[in-house]
Amino acid sequence: MVLWFYGSMVLWFYGSMVLWFYGSVVLWFTETNKALLINNLMQSIIHQTP
Repeated sequence: MVLWFYGSMVLWFYGSMVLWFYGSVVLWFTETNKALLINNLMQSIIHQTP
């Protein structure tokens, strides 16, 4: 009973840590890609105008 409780606590802890890590990585990746995308879009708009 105690072992099961401890195991579930450890599992929950590791699961939340992994989830938080992956979430932050994905968030950082999307933010970086968004910035690059906006930058490329602005560059193309600037180059298109005569």
